[in-house]
Amino acid sequence: MRSLLISSALLLVTIWSVSSGVDDKAEVVVPSGFLCPNCYERAKSVLEKAWTLTDPLVTSYGVLVYNILKFDIPKAQEVCKFLQTSLDGQDGTKTEAPFAISSAITKVSGCKAAALKPALKQNLDKILKEGTNSQDIYYAAETLKNTGGAVDTAKIAELLKAATKADDSPQSLGYALWASTVGFKSGGKLEIWERIEDVIAQADEIDKQYLQFEGGLSVTAAVINGVFRLADVSGKPFPLKNDQVVKFSNYLISRKTVTTPRGLWLFLTALDIVSGNKFMNPVYIGISGSNVLNDANKVLSVKVADLFGRPVDVAVSLESLTSSTGTKVGDIQLVQAVPSSDKKTFTVDLKSKTLAKGFYKAVLVPKSPKNDKKLILLPTTVQVKVTGKLGAVTARVGVADTDQQSQTKWHDLNIKQKLSSKLELDPSNKLVIKVATSQSLHQVFVILKSKATKKEVAFIAQPESDGKTDYKLELDLTSNAKDLGYNSGAYEITLILGDFFIDDSVEWVLGDVQLQVASGKPKAPNPLYGIAYGPKPEIKHQFRTPEPRPARVLSDAFTILTLSPLLILFILWIKIGANISGFPASLSAVLFHLGLGGIFGVYVLFWIKLTMFEALKLISIPGFITFIFGHRLLSYLSDKRKA
Repeated sequence: MRSLLISSALLLVTIWSVSSGVDDKAEVVVPSGFLCPNCYERAKSVLEKAWTLTDPLVTSYGVLVYNILKFDIPKAQEVCKFLQTSLDGQDGTKTEAPFAISSAITKVSGCKAAALKPALKQNLDKILKEGTNSQDIYYAAETLKNTGGAVDTAKIAELLKAATKADDSPQSLGYALWASTVGFKSGGKLEIWERIEDVIAQADEIDKQYLQFEGGLSVTAAVINGVFRLADVSGKPFPLKNDQVVKFSNYLISRKTVTTPRGLWLFLTALDIVSGNKFMNPVYIGISGSNVLNDANKVLSVKVADLFGRPVDVAVSLESLTSSTGTKVGDIQLVQAVPSSDKKTFTVDLKSKTLAKGFYKAVLVPKSPKNDKKLILLPTTVQVKVTGKLGAVTARVGVADTDQQSQTKWHDLNIKQKLSSKLELDPSNKLVIKVATSQSLHQVFVILKSKATKKEVAFIAQPESDGKTDYKLELDLTSNAKDLGYNSGAYEITLILGDFFIDDSVEWVLGDVQLQVASGKPKAPNPLYGIAYGPKPEIKHQFRTPEPRPARVLSDAFTILTLSPLLILFILWIKIGANISGFPASLSAVLFHLGLGGIFGVYVLFWIKLTMFEALKLISIPGFITFIFGHRLLSYLSDKRKA
């Protein structure tokens, strides 16, 4: 019994330790972006057609979007009259147009909706008595509210209960929650509140950063509007957690390039309620401009904004700065960021700090001076890159024997110095270049450029030591002759030094060398990879060569046999007598038979000399005549037979 208790205690301690470790290491999801100035301009371009006053639905969504973005509505009085006229022309068979138009009218200054026409009023009342789906119920209720009509919230609640029972998809539940806010009065019953948990459970999480619903932006926006707006009017505790709000906002921001008026309105209404509700408002914190610091600029610019890119009253400080190796910069502890005059950006001054070149993780901590509880202020980790000067560099250029029987003749150079004379090498020699730097480099190239052909050949200098501060290139004029194309002659040597963390990458001309490379035959270039400039040869289509015709005697005999039934027909007509009394005496009959004869004539010409395409062009004329007058002839004969 005692051992069992000890084992149980150890198990509980282990579980607690593991779970605590997981929680400590769990990554905090932070807002990923906001509406940039270009997003506002893109919205204007999407809604350009709204102000031509040709489509009332587009104009309505244009007004609603401009109202959210706080833009002045162009030609407001003309827009008002156009919307009022459009609303009068609605019959209510479709609920979206009356809803959008009436909602837009309420957003135009000095514009009011007139009483609804009987047909429209009757159809809306029918929807709110019988119920169809939650989306139509929302549209109908909102239209009545916008036009001054009475909304029976109790009846709407019953209809929504039936609609969500028949269809409990996220879209249906989202519009049901949204419709419940229409005409809601404090203290009213909210049975549908219990469905919020059901609909949120259907959300799909993507990359642990986003929450969305199947169906995309339209469904997700409807659910967000329903949940947030119902929470705003109900007075109940907010049903979502911080991370869920942030993940929904991240999904919305990822869809900010929507290009349809209705989609833009749905996106902005959802973003507006997420950013401006009275419970939780995500705040974006990130780098503004470049994240690169160097000796000339050690000021980090930080952007703090709500989801619409508007300034937020917060203070920001730099809590820590950690290098990619995990080493913290010791003298950094809550460096206070200084706000700009417009409070849209903050600056963190690191001029007094000594920072080695490399990547760093900076932890930015926001705080509300007024202790605003509704702001979601999360510590945000951003990547900072610190660059600097290259530092001391020396190079040694030497000529060595391939058999290493003699010592290498070295020429030492400091940065930007050149060889005092041209070095000469033959196939028994090799060119050796050594580079010593004060730090490891990502790129160390040696370029040999032929003076005669202007062609360049690049070679990579490899690190000589584990510290990667010494680099070496050995160019054997026998084994590397193929790389040089077996081309002897004068070459210019250029050393290129570069790295992620260097501001002043170097292109250093070391001097000239005369190379006599081993003989060989250069490989012919592959024609598939050659670049030929200029017009390509014309591609002319050629028909297949026709098969040879049979002998003249054989073809003539076949022709006679083919025509013999026609000859027999004429002989029998002469002998027996042809009865043509039934031939219709009309123009249609004559032209029909002439057209038929013309078709047979084209067949003969096709057989003798015409091509298929020529025959098709020619046969269209008699074919058209035969079709038209043949139809008339058949109608005439049919009428005659009935008479």
